[in-house]
Amino acid sequence: MVRQVTRILVCGVCLAYPSLAVGGDLALKLSTREAYLGEPVTVQIQVLNADAHDPPRFPEIAGARVDGGRSGTSRNISWINGKQTEQFIVTYSYVVTPAKPGKLHIPAIPVRVDGEILKTSPTTILVSTSETGDLLFVELSADLESIYLGQAIDVALEIWLRPYRSRNVRLDAEDMLGRIVFDGSKWGVFRDTVIRLRDGQMRWRYRQDTRQDQQGAERAYDVFVIPLQLVPTRTGPLDVGEVSVVVSYPTRIERERDPFFSSFSAFNRRRVTEARPVQASLGESTVLVKEPPAEGRPASFNGAVGDYKFEVQANPTNVRVREPIELVMTITGQGVLERVPPPPLAELPTVAREFKIPDENVAGTIESGRKRFAMTISARNADVTEIPSIPFAFFDPKTEQYVTRWSDPVPLEVEASDQVSVAQFAEAQQGTLSTPTQLTETAVGIRANYADMNDVLAQQAFDPGWVSVTLLLMCPLLYAIGALTQRHRDRLLHDRGFARRRRAGAAALAAIKAASRGSDASKTVSGLVNAVIVYISDRCDAPSGLTRAEAIDQLNARHVSARRIEQAEELLRRCEGQQYAGFNSELPADLTTQAREVIHGLERERF
Repeated sequence: MVRQVTRILVCGVCLAYPSLAVGGDLALKLSTREAYLGEPVTVQIQVLNADAHDPPRFPEIAGARVDGGRSGTSRNISWINGKQTEQFIVTYSYVVTPAKPGKLHIPAIPVRVDGEILKTSPTTILVSTSETGDLLFVELSADLESIYLGQAIDVALEIWLRPYRSRNVRLDAEDMLGRIVFDGSKWGVFRDTVIRLRDGQMRWRYRQDTRQDQQGAERAYDVFVIPLQLVPTRTGPLDVGEVSVVVSYPTRIERERDPFFSSFSAFNRRRVTEARPVQASLGESTVLVKEPPAEGRPASFNGAVGDYKFEVQANPTNVRVREPIELVMTITGQGVLERVPPPPLAELPTVAREFKIPDENVAGTIESGRKRFAMTISARNADVTEIPSIPFAFFDPKTEQYVTRWSDPVPLEVEASDQVSVAQFAEAQQGTLSTPTQLTETAVGIRANYADMNDVLAQQAFDPGWVSVTLLLMCPLLYAIGALTQRHRDRLLHDRGFARRRRAGAAALAAIKAASRGSDASKTVSGLVNAVIVYISDRCDAPSGLTRAEAIDQLNARHVSARRIEQAEELLRRCEGQQYAGFNSELPADLTTQAREVIHGLERERF
């Protein structure tokens, strides 16, 4: 009888509570157990069905960088044999990036769960170097083999990328361009140009070409060209900075069947399910930068390289001693005008002896293919009759010779200044006025409006009424509103930084929405990263094209709360991990939501 009652009670409890919690547990999951050097690996610590637990402390791992620690919750409900099972999971995600090949050991990680210390199972990740082979080459092309210091040269960074081919799939040039990991690559002096290309401000230069592989066979390549004009600042091999290009090269592609056109392969989309990073760096440039020769160098040479014309104008030409004269020197011709300095007037004896020359450096202005230097000089004495010919020396790289252009003399008429002796000045100070000024009445005076003093002192009442008071109060209020509105419009028109900050949030949310509509996971991730980084640069009025580290530095420099910075940094790290198309080629469902939360959170910050 007792057993029957117990069974009935147990069945009643099960019917009343179909989902019974299981004791707290701990699990560790890896995105992959075999990774390439530099490829992020996602490590998740999951706490299951716990009433209370402490956040795990992920240890430092030798030979790897550990980032992250973001937590998320989920609830899974399943039915097994007619019974409902519910599981509550708290997940802590970390990104482990291997820094050297070999075995990467992740030790057992203790976590306090429901008052009890549980440990994850120790695990090992096998890290290997991804051999680039003949898949990727990076080269620098130039139109000259040698140049002189200060001479401009047209160069181009060429990315030779071998198209992916399998038995029935071939990726076109646009698909291969999308496999370049722009944020994970180093671009040297090409960085600003790459940002404009990536953001669509410039068009990519592209061609198809062939080259021999390691076995000597001719292979076809997609060649992406990044042009740039450089002006070297030091001698030796042409310095373009550190250039290292990373490509997430596909190793496996599957076709997704469209449910409406499943029988037509042309409508089936391709999806990269596996990829590995390949990397190629640019070696030392073969272009040699030389210094202009010392032999035959004029004393007035100031570093200009090219082929120029030179003229001088002055205004006014009829002055007194020490009166200012505006001297304008104009330089035109072929060369890098931005780097052309003015002639060193203070070092020219024929000019410095007769004229007072300003000590400060003169900044030139460039307009319509000419550079103008304007300065104010003055004649030292009345014997000056002209501004003498001024030499402008430069080195012509075509003829490899120095050339000096002389300006025409400018005639001047200089008069002596009127001078006052010290004795005359003292006498003027001690002198007295010999003729005093007399005051003379020239008016009839002020006449009274009231004859009776009582009328003048009488109290005068003033009652404006509520209408007059309201109008008087509304006028300054309306004026203040209009002034503030006009000031706001003027700031939007003329203050570029203010306009960027005001529109940053709306622009970022629109970019996130546009990125989330795409079907390509890698392009969606790149769009989310670009939206957040552009938002940070706009809010901070910083230059465009910030890297992830530079964007976080901008937030730290403006004292944004640590919680908001951590949220932004975690999002960018997750996106970086996704760009390698690791174990999960599908875009995480919460990634777009997390990007919106980051923007909304930063919008609440005052910086």
